[in-house]
Amino acid sequence: MIERCQQMLPGLANIEVNSFDIDSVFETRKIIERAVVRKAALNIDNEGLKLLKSLLVQQERQFDQPVHFQLSDKQFHRIIAECIPNELLTNYAQELYSFGLHFRRVVMSVDGAIEQSFKEHTLIYNALERRDPDRAEEMMINHINSVYDTTLVAMSKRGNS
Repeated sequence: MIERCQQMLPGLANIEVNSFDIDSVFETRKIIERAVVRKAALNIDNEGLKLLKSLLVQQERQFDQPVHFQLSDKQFHRIIAECIPNELLTNYAQELYSFGLHFRRVVMSVDGAIEQSFKEHTLIYNALERRDPDRAEEMMINHINSVYDTTLVAMSKRGNS
């Protein structure tokens, strides 16, 4: 389904989004999400943890459903951002996440990509549950680096086919 949408709208497969290159998008995302997850680790309540845990249960059943996983992935990052007491930063983080969606759609069809994201989400959740901002930050940066690496690989393979 994702590939079909990309064939119908080839602009979605472009290496730039709104004139921002992939490196700029991911560099900015690392800066912002690092701050967001640190603040979330200090502010998340039991309701936020419950919502994230529920998403992880759903995600574990979505390894063969890239569109559903991507929607759940967006919710996962949104819930984390909503745990911080800064509406401007929360809105900015959500907007920034949207830039990466265009790149990430290509990756969702790569074998193992969804499972890897799920494992990384679990590690982020565990750090949030422990209210450990250092570990949460480390796991979020690892996750974003992983997403970046798999996105580059998928985009290069797509360009070579």
